[in-house]
Amino acid sequence: MAKAYLSSDKLPVAARYLDQAMTLAPQNWEVLSLLGVVLDYQGKNVEARDHYNAALSLSPDNSTVLNNLGLSLAMSGDLDGAIAALERAKDQPGVSHHVRQNLALLLAMKGDAAGAERFARKDQSPEMVRANLRYFRALADGARTY
Repeated sequence: MAKAYLSSDKLPVAARYLDQAMTLAPQNWEVLSLLGVVLDYQGKNVEARDHYNAALSLSPDNSTVLNNLGLSLAMSGDLDGAIAALERAKDQPGVSHHVRQNLALLLAMKGDAAGAERFARKDQSPEMVRANLRYFRALADGARTY
């Protein structure tokens, strides 16, 4: 239920379900990670990362948790940490294509258009890659001007 409410952008309701889930399953990595997502949405990135780290202590190298951690770090301006988390996540079994695409975006933001293109090509059609490359290059060029 919490996932459904979270995807519907109903954070307070999702948080209530997650609080109940924590009472029932305090050692569940998924509950901890979802609580981290809620905290990130609320701008509480440091607290969110505590939850992701707790989730990783229960499920090391979990690509979902690493992805969430990476996005949290990116929101806080730590692109190097974010990229490192997503680099670690991308090599895990059963990893979602979203991880690679998030990594592509962050590499572009960091100024690495070639790296972004490499990951974009893994999951996207040639047409989509061409469209995204313009965006990635613009991000990379913007990163170089700072």
